[in-house]
Amino acid sequence: MEHHHAAPAAEYGAARRQALVTSFSARALGGGLDLDALLAEAAAHAAAALRVERAQVLQHRPDAGDLLVRAGVGWEPGVVGRATLPAGMASPPGRALLTGSAVAVEDGRAAEGFEWSGLLREHGVVASLDVPVRVPGGAVWGVLEADAEAPRRFRREHAHFLLSLANLLGAAIRRLEVEAALRDSEALKGAILRAALDCVVTIDQDGRVVEWNPAAERTFGHARAAALGADMAELIIPPEAHEAHRRGLARCLATGEGPMLGRRVEVEALRADGSRFPAELAVTPTSVGGRTFFTAHLRDITERRAAEAALAESEARFRAIADNIPQLAWMAKPDGRRVWYNRRWYDFTGLTPEEARDWGWRQAHHPEFLARALARMGRAWEAGEPWEDTFPLRGRDGDYRWFLTRAVPVRDAQGRVALWFGTNTDVTEQPA
Repeated sequence: MEHHHAAPAAEYGAARRQALVTSFSARALGGGLDLDALLAEAAAHAAAALRVERAQVLQHRPDAGDLLVRAGVGWEPGVVGRATLPAGMASPPGRALLTGSAVAVEDGRAAEGFEWSGLLREHGVVASLDVPVRVPGGAVWGVLEADAEAPRRFRREHAHFLLSLANLLGAAIRRLEVEAALRDSEALKGAILRAALDCVVTIDQDGRVVEWNPAAERTFGHARAAALGADMAELIIPPEAHEAHRRGLARCLATGEGPMLGRRVEVEALRADGSRFPAELAVTPTSVGGRTFFTAHLRDITERRAAEAALAESEARFRAIADNIPQLAWMAKPDGRRVWYNRRWYDFTGLTPEEARDWGWRQAHHPEFLARALARMGRAWEAGEPWEDTFPLRGRDGDYRWFLTRAVPVRDAQGRVALWFGTNTDVTEQPA
């Protein structure tokens, strides 16, 4: 490109699709969307990227044996949330669901092996592209479909885009499921505390059990009658930890201090059948009649650990997606300070995380264009509107390349802008 001020005159299909993948990734990463809003965003992005009149997200309902239209764009009122499509091999979305592959139909009126549904005919749909929506670690959740009103030969890059969008959607759905499970778990724990359903185990200064509630019976598998008077260490503490337990008990009696007292800790506990599980434990000492007793409130956190691991895996998948999209990507605070970049951004600019932190990103901008870019960005961000601009960025080799830059606001539950998610798409080789 001969002139710094020259910018691409048209938006190209591939760049547009990549930008929309990035936009949807930002919405999914940023959170703040419930499931219905997330599905609606996916359908809107699919229709916009593939330039079709309609798009829909279909949820598989195994019990009903069909695909429910959960979200869509371009459909008559009453379709979303009510209409269904067949889930068999004769149905394009059904075939995508069952085969786990993209299914493209150029003209449903003449396509052999397919039955065109009444819903599609009534809305003038002639061509469709369907891809499965997979939830990480689970089965196929449903199908993402793009629908056109004229014969359309969907190319490989169209299917690749829609699959990328569907994979992002599946990961986001999984994340919402995990977050819901965690919320339910927290609510359940609160109910358990109110109803005193945690394991409550009290021992005397000799380590003998003097209280063993019904929750302890269920959790550990020892009946109350058998537990009372028994050495607690023998009941619920793994053998290799017995000696440490006895030393800790002696220390608590001698000094009134100990690592288990006055705080929550996570330990490994032992059931009657010999199986082990992670437990959250809080111990409180009490003096009665000159004798010291220790009451332990304990709960099984197996499910919480699994949910946390699933959430961490979901987050790792999101990061992997963000690090491997073709664009440079970043996140910024509302005042413009950058708080995150993907790997491609560092690879291109050559800046270190320390150099790029906060306002360090300015080092990658051409000085002749920085003030203009800051002014335009400031106006867009003050209005809370998406920002788009084209300017040169310096690579690690010192040469400048032109980038189409877009940033979208990520809002919190109150609708306030919490972050900006932006991408830089290299357009240097595109003709002016």
